Amino acid sequence: MSKHQRIATTITMAVLAATAHGADAAPAQERAAREAFLRTAEVISTTVVGVGITLPQRVELEQDGVRRSAMFKNMDLTSPHQIRVGLEVQEGLRDSWTFEIAAYELDKLLGLDLVPITVVRTIGDHEGALIDWVDDAMPEYGVSPQGFDMAAWEEEVAKVWLFDYLAYNIDRTPENLLLIPGFGVKLIDHSRAFQRFLVPMRPLMRFPRQAIDRLRTLSDDEIRRSFSDYLTAEEIDALLQRKQRILQRVDELLAAKPEDEVLF
Repeated sequence: MSKHQRIATTITMAVLAATAHGADAAPAQERAAREAFLRTAEVISTTVVGVGITLPQRVELEQDGVRRSAMFKNMDLTSPHQIRVGLEVQEGLRDSWTFEIAAYELDKLLGLDLVPITVVRTIGDHEGALIDWVDDAMPEYGVSPQGFDMAAWEEEVAKVWLFDYLAYNIDRTPENLLLIPGFGVKLIDHSRAFQRFLVPMRPLMRFPRQAIDRLRTLSDDEIRRSFSDYLTAEEIDALLQRKQRILQRVDELLAAKPEDEVLF
């Protein structure tokens, strides 16, 4: 087991322990089983998909009569060019498969369930991120058989905005925000996340209570340990600063508004 895999397994066990006596215990166990499948199932075939510079592959997996698809990314690129978001400037841009792992682990720690299951795996001679295929994505924003609930959708968008700020994904597009039946969301393509910017790209006004509670209880040391194998020290420092800014923002809003207007 590689160092990447050991850290991912440690985070999974921490989440299982945290939910062992709660309503999320069964979903957490199902998640662990799906992670194990992605790590150990036999690779039946691989096919390059898309035309992007990262050249992801669709991987067909099979184990005990169960067959599933996944996406494999193994590129790790660094551009020396300066990039700007608002008034902030960053020297260089990383585009890395390790950010796919970090995004999933962050989603898992916060209990948001926005990011498809993602594990470290070696395919052929290359270590990379193996990402569960989203089978039930609605094509071209189709009609959900469950109908549309505006209040639930607004909460889903608030979760996405919180996650994308913490992970600082500068590459969110309609193509990588997938809708699933019931108008839930699955977020893919995080190889350009975890940039070092601090100012939010979108207004942050409402927040999922569970995620904020977990942010309050996660120490800086726990976050450093959880992400040290996927992010640089500078990237982790920026993540920690964004965490503090979120908690400060929540506290400011709670001081000015009723709690149910801020947390859901």
